[in-house]
Amino acid sequence: MKPAGGAAIAVAALLLAACAGLPAVPPTADIVLTGYLADTVTARLAAEVPPPSPTPTPADRAGSDAYRTLEGGDRWLMAVTHAEFRPPFVAQQFDCAVGARMTAQPMPALTRLMTRLQIDTVATGGLARGGNPRLRPAVVDPQRRVCIRLTEAGRAAPSWPSIAAAVGTAYADLFSDLAPDRSVPVQRIGREIGLSRAVCGLDWPSDVSAGAGLGHTVYAAVASTPAFQDDLALARVEVTAVRSAAGPESPGCAAERRLFPSDG
Repeated sequence: MKPAGGAAIAVAALLLAACAGLPAVPPTADIVLTGYLADTVTARLAAEVPPPSPTPTPADRAGSDAYRTLEGGDRWLMAVTHAEFRPPFVAQQFDCAVGARMTAQPMPALTRLMTRLQIDTVATGGLARGGNPRLRPAVVDPQRRVCIRLTEAGRAAPSWPSIAAAVGTAYADLFSDLAPDRSVPVQRIGREIGLSRAVCGLDWPSDVSAGAGLGHTVYAAVASTPAFQDDLALARVEVTAVRSAAGPESPGCAAERRLFPSDG
C-alpha cells in the first residue's frame, strides 16, 4: 500500500486525471483511498515505459484517419459510453462480457478494488507522461471531431501513454481473474475501451498500444500484493453472487454482439 502523506489520492481528483476530457464530477462523499503500490514501485514501472516519437508517425496518422470513418456510427456511440471511468459505474462496461449486470446492486468490495487499482494505474501513467508532451490528434487537427466534451485540461494533457487504455486493460485483467471462464470477451472489451480513445480522436493508435502494455504491467504488480489479494477474494464473492442471480441482460449487449459477433 502507498505510504501515508502525499500518496493518498482523493477519488474525485483521481477521476479528473484519469478521464481528462470529461466534465468535472463533484465528489459525492468524503472518500479517500490509496493504491496498492508504493511510490517507488509506480516510479519504477513508469520509467520502464519507452518514450514515444515526438510527433505522430505516418502509421499513427493513417490509423487515426481510418477511425474517422466511424464517426456517428455504432462504434462511435460505443466510444461515447466507454468515456465513463468512475467506479462503480465503469464496471458496467464489462456487463456483457461477464454475463451479469455489475451495477444491479451495491458491490462495495468490487468498487473499492477497482478504485484502488485505478489509482495505481493513473499514478503510473501520469509519471510515464512526464517529459513526453505528445499532442492529441484533436489538438494536432483542430477540425477533428471528438465524441466527448474535451476540457482545457484534457486538451493540454499529453496523449502518450493512453491512461484510459491502461485503465481499461487493467480492469480487463481484473475481470479475467474474477470470471476466468469469460476471459476472451472480457479482454476484448478491455482492448476496445482503449481503442475508443483513438476512435474519439483523443489518442493516437500507438498511445493506445503503449497504454495497454502499461495496464498489463501495473495489474501484474498490483496482483502480487497481499492487500490486493484480500480485496480480490471479497470482490469475487460479490461477482459470483451477481452472476448466479437471474435477471435481464444489459440493454447494450445486443449492440455489442453486433459489433463483436465472434466473442464467446
